[in-house]
Amino acid sequence: MLTFMATIMYLKLNQCFKGHKVLTAQNAIIEMRNLKCKVFDHCLLVKETAKDMREICKIVGIKVPNKIRLPIKHV
Repeated sequence: MLTFMATIMYLKLNQCFKGHKVLTAQNAIIEMRNLKCKVFDHCLLVKETAKDMREICKIVGIKVPNKIRLPIKHV
């Protein structure tokens, strides 16, 4: 099931980058794996994206948040 979902995502990325001369789906995946974040008890802080990452997110239509709140579990 995971392989099927990954294949669908890859095909959708190929469609997004079809008219682009430099970026391909494979290059986008390789570039976006460098997106890092710091994990705290209550939130995730996403580190600043590079120029290429911002361009990829713009083409694909993804908004990268600066901060993501995590649900707090009461123990």
